[in-house]
Amino acid sequence: MGALSGPMAAAEIRLLTARAEEQERKNKAADGEVIDRAEWEELWRKIRAIICGFILTLPDQATNCNPTDPTQAREQLQQWVNDTLKMLPEKIG
Repeated sequence: MGALSGPMAAAEIRLLTARAEEQERKNKAADGEVIDRAEWEELWRKIRAIICGFILTLPDQATNCNPTDPTQAREQLQQWVNDTLKMLPEKIG
């Protein structure tokens, strides 16, 4: 590369920077430091399913929460589950 000045030098620097950043992305991907969008979306779908599964089992704990009146506890827990499952998509996507 020859000595450039002014706008040509700035353009050359931007090009070299872009190439270096692209190589860094490729290196990180090759080292397993990043995952692609499809992998992330699948992982996030699984995480959400696990969280929702735990939430859905909460009313089954009513007897532990209120052994003298598990029906009342179950109703309260079920309401919490319903409210939480409605809210989750807004909060976690």
